[in-house]
Amino acid sequence: MEQTRILVVEDERIVALDIQKRLRKLGYEPAGMAQTGEQAVQMALDLRPDLVLMDIHLQSHEMDGIEAASRIQAQLDLPVIFVTAYADEPTLRRARVTEPYGYLLKPFEERTLQATIEMALYKHRMERRLRESERWLAATLQSIHEAVIAVDGEGRVRFMNPLAEQYTGWPAAEAVGQELGNVFRVVDPQSREPASPDVLAVLQTGEPASFGDRLLIHRQEGEYLINDHAAPLRDDRGTVDGLVLSFRDVTGERAAETRLREQEKMALAGRLAGGIAHHFNNMLTCIVGFAELSLVQPGNQENLRENLRQIIAVSEEAAALVQQVLDFSRQSVRKKRRVPVSVFVYEAVQRASASLPGGIHLQVKIDPACTACAVSGDAAHLRQALLNVIQNSVEAMPDGGDIWVSVAPVEGAPDGRWVRVSVHDQGHGIAEAHLTRIFEPFFSTRETGRGMGLAQTQGIVSQHGGSVEVQSRVGEGTIVSMVLPVVDIPPERAQVRPAAVPSGQGETVLVLESETSGLLDVMHRALEYLGYRPLVAGTAEAALDLFHRQRETVALALVDVVTPELNGRLLVGQLLQLDPVLPLVLIVDREHPLEFEGLPEARQAVYLPKPWSMDVLARTMAQALGRG
Repeated sequence: MEQTRILVVEDERIVALDIQKRLRKLGYEPAGMAQTGEQAVQMALDLRPDLVLMDIHLQSHEMDGIEAASRIQAQLDLPVIFVTAYADEPTLRRARVTEPYGYLLKPFEERTLQATIEMALYKHRMERRLRESERWLAATLQSIHEAVIAVDGEGRVRFMNPLAEQYTGWPAAEAVGQELGNVFRVVDPQSREPASPDVLAVLQTGEPASFGDRLLIHRQEGEYLINDHAAPLRDDRGTVDGLVLSFRDVTGERAAETRLREQEKMALAGRLAGGIAHHFNNMLTCIVGFAELSLVQPGNQENLRENLRQIIAVSEEAAALVQQVLDFSRQSVRKKRRVPVSVFVYEAVQRASASLPGGIHLQVKIDPACTACAVSGDAAHLRQALLNVIQNSVEAMPDGGDIWVSVAPVEGAPDGRWVRVSVHDQGHGIAEAHLTRIFEPFFSTRETGRGMGLAQTQGIVSQHGGSVEVQSRVGEGTIVSMVLPVVDIPPERAQVRPAAVPSGQGETVLVLESETSGLLDVMHRALEYLGYRPLVAGTAEAALDLFHRQRETVALALVDVVTPELNGRLLVGQLLQLDPVLPLVLIVDREHPLEFEGLPEARQAVYLPKPWSMDVLARTMAQALGRG
């Protein structure tokens, strides 16, 4: 083991020799002896000792021990111990500036000399290690790809790396000592209000926190979309005495995610359009085929009736497909009412049971805690969502088996009461590769499947504020759960729907409908059949002209407001200016469209969603005229 080399600086030679003797006795190696400050500085540079014993009061008037120690430390990383026979307060103040590693008052004992030297050497080693760690840490923080700000326990900046300087616009030299809120200014990306929660809350909670995406305001100009995270700093006793804030610019990342989502949407739209085109082409082929057969066989009334029944059936199938697409796109459920969970569950099970193949057993179990549970929504849509899941389970068990439909509360739901409606089957299960695609429209692993069932279910459940969960293993069956929020809404009064189809009483009806695809002709014939006198027009201008000429006789206006070229919205506004209380029926693509909510024409209008049947048209007309 190498001996510690010590430079002795003492202007009295006898004292210096005595110190050297003691050092050897204690196991140290005297590196040399200097009598003046100038000699001490030069010998320290030449000999590079491990420690310097420096007499404060040297005979040289140009440089005393304090000045010599200061010059040595400016050039070398050496611990210095001051040796003196006396020390007045001004001298000690000067000495403290050089940050000595110890003091020895003459005369001193060998034990005191050894203890002071060892303490000085230990302190110097620890400080060197600390400085090395700080250099490594600083170099790491300077080079990492995240901005870093260190904050003390009072919320003031203690350190910033170059990326933090770049994003905030604050040089580290200016930022140190500033309150964090002055340097790190973040706002909500949407509201532009000061972002919450405050980063400094970590000092109180002592827990790491992530704050998501926020806008960082640059000191001069501009802003960055960042994602930031803060972690507390603790001392040896575990007390929080600061925090480290790290953040990164996610502007490009979020833009890339947006582009990817758009690409996925386009791909989904392509698959959706392709699937719709395929199925509609099949249906149109059937409709056209049966219609042509009716034309070439005019005398066979039985065949004619059968052809018409087939046309109606295929048309209803097309309408159902449109409804599935609307459900998937979350554009179908508008008006919500209290729906007891047990009601739509038993209705779905009853319908499914009516067409169950042999060998399949359907069982229902409702937890007593859920017998009175209700959700806010549309009973028909919820029933259809569950029916889709049950049908999938039936098709997954060609050899038969049991299907369990259960209703149970969601235990430990963090934000209120939730109910889980699950369908558990013993089918072949879903391959892991397919699990990520089962909610895609027109995706099916069966040759006969349309692939819209689960897509429709997910769309319906999402519109009810819930989610769909799937658990499956190949060969072990599948569990599909509809998780829905429970509401506390009192039951509504039952409304009795009239059984008879209401007919008109010869009222004049102004009609604006598209002349393409025979829609105007169908509406004209249907209204005449129902007992009304239709005034039909294929343009808004023609309809307005008819109204001006027969204003006194028009009892109701039936207007297509979704076909752009018709300008139906414009016509409605003009009609209401002429007659503010004119009854209106608005022909729309779906029930209760949001785009008409809050508009003048929506307040007194009744909606007629396409496709409509004679029964629906009759009841809608009666409702608009106050007879429904």
